[in-house]
Amino acid sequence: MAEENKEEAFWGIIIHGGAWAIPDDLVQEHLNGINKALENSFKLLENGENALEVVQTAVTILENEPCFDAGKGSFLNSIGQVELDAIIATIETNKIAPKIGSVAALQRIKNPIQVARSVLNQNSTILYVGEGAQLFAINNGFELCQVEELLVGRELERFNELKSQLNFQSKDAFAPPIVPPRGTVGAVAIDKNGTIAVAVSTGGTPKKVILFYYYFII
Repeated sequence: MAEENKEEAFWGIIIHGGAWAIPDDLVQEHLNGINKALENSFKLLENGENALEVVQTAVTILENEPCFDAGKGSFLNSIGQVELDAIIATIETNKIAPKIGSVAALQRIKNPIQVARSVLNQNSTILYVGEGAQLFAINNGFELCQVEELLVGRELERFNELKSQLNFQSKDAFAPPIVPPRGTVGAVAIDKNGTIAVAVSTGGTPKKVILFYYYFII
């Protein structure tokens, strides 16, 4: 969705909720989530909000919708944990270097995109992983949630099914003819000042290997 007139620069937003063959009985749920994110974020853009705030808002809404593989409803890793990854970045008009903030393998946080935004705001480290990401979140005012708040029955059933398939690896989920849920969510926007921002959030792939390094930062 975008707007353009003689007095304003081009502005708009694109939102996605994964790319896969969504079953007919799940299409409306996905559309509802996308439309909710689009309506709220577009209204912000229309009112002159900056692109960074807009894409964070859009992805936060999608993380809260259990049909997507991001935030609530994410795939479980190889030992049944919810580990979340998110990145947010922006580049201003006439600037060369973008600002970036990201987290990976983050547990017990409802909205990892918001933690990624806090990483971006501190303007030094650009990535926190695992327990290091969780510690950063806590130190910046984010509350830990219960695992059950991120877990949905659909993914618990999937985990129990895959647990018995000893030879299954994450990459197998994308091998034909299987067409699994690929619900990583994202948004890219350009605001009325010409600033561009992008945000992406994901729960990763089913039965992904757990991380054994916790305080890695760059």
